[in-house]
Amino acid sequence: MFRLICDYCGEEITFEKIDQKPEICAICNSSLEDIKVEKLERSEDNEAQTQEKGNLAGLVLIYQETGEEIDIEHSDKIILGRQNIGREVLGKITNENGGPVISGSHCSIEFDTEQNQYFLNDLNSRNGTFFGVTKINCKTNPNQKLSDSDLIYLGREPFLVKLKYKSIDSEERQAAEKPKIDVKTPQGYECQSCYDYWSEESSFTCPKCGSWNDFS
Repeated sequence: MFRLICDYCGEEITFEKIDQKPEICAICNSSLEDIKVEKLERSEDNEAQTQEKGNLAGLVLIYQETGEEIDIEHSDKIILGRQNIGREVLGKITNENGGPVISGSHCSIEFDTEQNQYFLNDLNSRNGTFFGVTKINCKTNPNQKLSDSDLIYLGREPFLVKLKYKSIDSEERQAAEKPKIDVKTPQGYECQSCYDYWSEESSFTCPKCGSWNDFS
């Protein structure tokens, strides 16, 4: 993975192979010929870091023309479009004649549980969906894997991808803080507060300490 930063608009551009280096910035159309290219970590390392961050919890798409954000909660299948998720931003984007640029159901972002990854697909949109600075056509090349700081284009409109994660530490902490749910033991029901036992099935109030126990 390689990266360069446009010296005119400050746009960060990433690409997989050195021969994929763009000649012109897709945002401001400035020449990138003399810009220094930086080599990033291998994609395998990035994937390992993604796993360490925890499970995906959604993503944010930042419209590069205005800075407006589309905050998307996690779902197995997300439909983006003028009449779907993101319509508050996407519905305002028009061409020079005032007509819509984004289709009603423009593209989908689908979650793969085993890989803990989002994948981008076009939904036969009028102006197309494209991935990365090289603008890979998602109609002919479906299931483009989304990583943090990727660029996607709905038609010609650029959006920066920011992934959201539910941290592993947070999940472990929530599990630890979750009240202990006990079932009836040979001695009876065990109180979650004082750990005494009683046998009355109709009462969840400990006869010793008076604590309410939730066995649901």
